[in-house]
Amino acid sequence: MLNNYILNHIKILLFFTLLSVFGYSQTPGLNDVTNIVSTTAPNNPLYGQLETLKGEIRIRGNSTKYKDIDGSPYYQNTKEFLPGKLILPNEKLINVNIRYDIAAEEMQIQLEENQYQVLNNDFPVIIENSVFRKFRYLDSEGKYYLGYFKMKNHDSNANLLLLEKLRKEVRGTERNIARGFPPKFTDDSKFYLKFKSSGEAFYSETKTKNLVKSFPYKIQEQIENFINKNNLKPKKEEDLLKIIDYYNSAF
Repeated sequence: MLNNYILNHIKILLFFTLLSVFGYSQTPGLNDVTNIVSTTAPNNPLYGQLETLKGEIRIRGNSTKYKDIDGSPYYQNTKEFLPGKLILPNEKLINVNIRYDIAAEEMQIQLEENQYQVLNNDFPVIIENSVFRKFRYLDSEGKYYLGYFKMKNHDSNANLLLLEKLRKEVRGTERNIARGFPPKFTDDSKFYLKFKSSGEAFYSETKTKNLVKSFPYKIQEQIENFINKNNLKPKKEEDLLKIIDYYNSAF
């Protein structure tokens, strides 16, 4: 009887051991992904960095969350992956095919033709020569968020940065939807400023008097004089860059 008990116990242990082995072999982790992707995939150099990316791996085309919304939630209004670069912590650049889902605030790195990984770490990325970085920011309604910004000036020594927050807003009234007109994505991008000494970006005011208040009190008069003398409009990107260049060079 004792021998039968021991034999049954061994069988149970063996069953759970085999179950564990097969279970893990069917659900690879990030370190196992190199075993299931081909060496000819679009971003082969990334395979050694998959654990660094720390993002969820997804199958392209499985999502249906945008199927009832007209327009595109993606950067450049295309669902295709665009050529770019990933800037790793050691400042190493890796060529990638990348897609920015603006609505979901996700950078998606292509692995295979139908497989991509979401970039969870806050690494800067380059998409078609435009640099994107993630910052904490305070929006125009006084709420805090974390998101990607398109860099409009790239001098690492600049005391003030101009950033563009790309936004995709879903618009559509209940009345129009009831009449058969689906909601759609519309662009609602805004400019933000970030001082080097500050931990967060903030909304760039479009009126001169409000914008001037964003600067240190002791130089506000000089900033306002520069704006008025040169007839600059803070809501225009080219004029806003002139104001920022003036601040970075003069103070």
